[in-house]
Amino acid sequence: MKKVAILSNYIDSFDLPSGRLFSYTELTRVFKEHEIELVRVSIYSFDAIKWEFCDYADFNKDGQFEIFQEPYKPDIIWNRSEDGLFYAYDIFEKFHMPVFPSRKLVTIANDKYEMYLFLKNYQPETTLLKMFFSSESLRKNFPEQLAIKPIRSNSGKGIEFFTKDELIANKERFEGLGSLYIVQEFKDFSKGFPGLVTWMHDVRLVYIGWKFSHATLRSPAVWSLKSNVWSGGSQAYLWKEQLPKELLELSMGVIKNLWIDNNNILSIDFWYVLDEKRWYVFEINDTPWVSVWNEVNNKNWPLNTYFVNIANYFLETL
Repeated sequence: MKKVAILSNYIDSFDLPSGRLFSYTELTRVFKEHEIELVRVSIYSFDAIKWEFCDYADFNKDGQFEIFQEPYKPDIIWNRSEDGLFYAYDIFEKFHMPVFPSRKLVTIANDKYEMYLFLKNYQPETTLLKMFFSSESLRKNFPEQLAIKPIRSNSGKGIEFFTKDELIANKERFEGLGSLYIVQEFKDFSKGFPGLVTWMHDVRLVYIGWKFSHATLRSPAVWSLKSNVWSGGSQAYLWKEQLPKELLELSMGVIKNLWIDNNNILSIDFWYVLDEKRWYVFEINDTPWVSVWNEVNNKNWPLNTYFVNIANYFLETL
């Protein structure tokens, strides 16, 4: 049986909402059906002398997570840590332990400015906050309405909206933080896409090893920018045939512009500006997950395919 270890803070697995615990259980079940053992490990339990982890977390007989005080050496590491753990790649590569997804994708997905440098043709006009403050000529490239975002954040955390004059007036507030934020031209995504949705949304396309897996139509709760279900958003699942052809073509263009190999899983979040009749990439994510746990066993449900696609990817890779 092949061994896949999820790299994360597995202590978090002991305090999960029932829905998320159910989705983790289902993933483990699907992997087992595909002859793959799936456990969770922490970088802090890695023994650099023995080339193995000192312990690991897995489901026990009661269906709950438990830490097993036994050595563990996986065939591949699936990095799902929230902070990227970039240095872990150096450690594991030294010991010939393959890590999925690639360090390059994790680095880009966790840095909004680096993401923009790769995806200029797909995102709104963007610059570092310090460059916005220091260059009057650069500020002329931006419209009056702006959004500022922490470079390292997700799920809408830390996003604020300003006019140009308001942001300049708040310059002192961001003293010393100019390299930690991006400034982005504001876009109105609230009008939806004809034939698909008529309100604020994003469309997430998920790819595993360059292959399309599934798509979701996600909408935030009222007065919120967070569209994931854990933060109160809602979503519906889309078959490939339901997606606009131009969106599928754009997603492949995004992947090509990232210059990443097929040792990757990523989601691409698109928003549509009706007034411009144009899609924009909102962000990419190297750790897309399942946010809805109902009907996982329904064979017609796209996310059942998602679990199976991940399992098949690892079987092909290993």
